[in-house]
Amino acid sequence: MFVFKKHYATHRFSVGSHPTGHESFRAAAEWLAERGIPFEAAELELEMGQPLRSTEEARRFFRLYSRDEDKSVITDEFLRGRLIETGRTDFPLYLPHKRPVGCLKFSSKNL
Repeated sequence: MFVFKKHYATHRFSVGSHPTGHESFRAAAEWLAERGIPFEAAELELEMGQPLRSTEEARRFFRLYSRDEDKSVITDEFLRGRLIETGRTDFPLYLPHKRPVGCLKFSSKNL
Protein backbone atom coordinates (compact mmCIF):
# COMPACT_ATOMS: atom_id res chain seq x y z
CA MET A 1 0.00 0.00 0.00
CA PHE A 2 1.24 3.50 -0.81
CA VAL A 3 0.11 6.57 1.10
CA PHE A 4 1.07 10.11 0.12
CA LYS A 5 0.94 12.75 2.88
CA LYS A 6 1.75 16.45 2.96
CA HIS A 7 5.25 17.21 4.19
CA TYR A 8 5.10 20.92 4.98
CA ALA A 9 3.92 22.96 7.94
CA THR A 10 3.09 26.42 6.58
CA HIS A 11 0.36 27.69 4.28
CA ARG A 12 1.62 28.16 0.74
CA PHE A 13 -0.58 30.99 -0.58
CA SER A 14 -0.09 33.60 2.15
CA VAL A 15 2.25 36.57 2.30
CA GLY A 16 3.08 35.88 5.95
CA SER A 17 4.00 32.56 7.54
CA HIS A 18 0.86 30.75 8.71
CA PRO A 19 1.01 27.22 10.15
CA THR A 20 -1.23 24.61 8.51
CA GLY A 21 -1.91 22.87 11.81
CA HIS A 22 0.26 19.81 11.45
CA GLU A 23 2.57 18.03 9.09
CA SER A 24 0.88 14.72 8.35
CA PHE A 25 3.81 12.80 6.81
CA ARG A 26 5.81 12.74 10.04
CA ALA A 27 2.68 12.04 12.09
CA ALA A 28 1.78 9.05 9.88
CA ALA A 29 5.35 7.69 9.99
CA GLU A 30 5.38 8.03 13.79
CA TRP A 31 1.99 6.28 14.02
CA LEU A 32 3.28 3.31 12.01
CA ALA A 33 6.55 3.15 13.97
CA GLU A 34 4.77 3.31 17.36
CA ARG A 35 2.72 0.28 16.37
CA GLY A 36 5.70 -1.67 15.08
CA ILE A 37 4.37 -1.70 11.52
CA PRO A 38 7.27 -2.04 9.06
CA PHE A 39 7.29 0.64 6.36
CA GLU A 40 9.50 2.44 3.88
CA ALA A 41 9.43 6.22 3.60
CA ALA A 42 10.49 8.57 0.82
CA GLU A 43 10.37 12.35 0.56
CA LEU A 44 9.86 14.12 -2.76
CA GLU A 45 8.77 17.42 -4.27
CA LEU A 46 6.01 17.81 -6.84
CA GLU A 47 5.40 20.92 -8.93
CA MET A 48 1.88 21.97 -7.95
CA GLY A 49 1.77 25.53 -9.23
CA GLN A 50 -1.19 27.50 -10.52
CA PRO A 51 -1.59 28.81 -14.09
CA LEU A 52 -3.18 32.26 -14.21
CA ARG A 53 -4.67 34.47 -16.92
CA SER A 54 -3.77 37.89 -15.47
CA THR A 55 -2.29 39.77 -12.53
CA GLU A 56 -5.84 40.57 -11.43
CA GLU A 57 -6.72 36.86 -11.41
CA ALA A 58 -3.57 36.24 -9.35
CA ARG A 59 -4.65 38.92 -6.87
CA ARG A 60 -8.12 37.33 -6.56
CA PHE A 61 -6.50 33.91 -6.12
CA PHE A 62 -4.29 35.13 -3.26
CA ARG A 63 -7.15 37.05 -1.63
CA LEU A 64 -9.28 33.92 -1.72
CA TYR A 65 -6.68 31.42 -0.47
CA SER A 66 -4.42 33.60 1.70
CA ARG A 67 -4.65 33.26 5.46
CA ASP A 68 -3.44 36.82 5.91
CA GLU A 69 -6.05 38.85 7.78
CA ASP A 70 -4.97 42.05 6.05
CA LYS A 71 -5.40 41.39 2.33
CA SER A 72 -3.74 44.71 1.47
CA VAL A 73 -0.37 42.94 1.89
CA ILE A 74 -1.05 41.29 -1.49
CA THR A 75 0.61 44.09 -3.45
CA ASP A 76 1.71 44.35 -7.09
CA GLU A 77 5.31 44.05 -5.88
CA PHE A 78 4.48 40.84 -3.98
CA LEU A 79 2.74 39.37 -7.04
CA ARG A 80 5.63 40.31 -9.38
CA GLY A 81 7.98 38.49 -7.00
CA ARG A 82 5.92 35.28 -7.04
CA LEU A 83 4.67 35.02 -10.64
CA ILE A 84 6.59 34.00 -13.74
CA GLU A 85 5.71 34.76 -17.35
CA THR A 86 5.01 31.65 -19.42
CA GLY A 87 4.90 33.05 -22.96
CA ARG A 88 1.52 31.35 -23.45
CA THR A 89 -1.56 33.26 -24.58
CA ASP A 90 -4.10 31.22 -22.59
CA PHE A 91 -2.22 31.32 -19.26
CA PRO A 92 0.49 33.98 -19.52
CA LEU A 93 1.34 33.83 -15.80
CA TYR A 94 2.26 30.95 -13.51
CA LEU A 95 2.57 30.75 -9.75
CA PRO A 96 5.24 28.08 -9.25
CA HIS A 97 5.10 25.95 -6.14
CA LYS A 98 7.12 22.88 -5.33
CA ARG A 99 5.09 20.96 -2.80
CA PRO A 100 6.95 18.61 -0.45
CA VAL A 101 5.19 15.30 0.02
CA GLY A 102 6.06 12.09 1.77
CA CYS A 103 5.33 8.61 0.51
CA LEU A 104 4.84 5.71 2.91
CA LYS A 105 4.93 2.14 1.65
CA PHE A 106 3.69 -0.70 3.84
CA SER A 107 1.73 -3.92 3.64
CA SER A 108 -1.92 -3.75 4.69
CA LYS A 109 -1.56 -7.25 6.19
CA ASN A 110 0.61 -5.66 8.91
CA LEU A 111 -2.15 -3.31 10.06
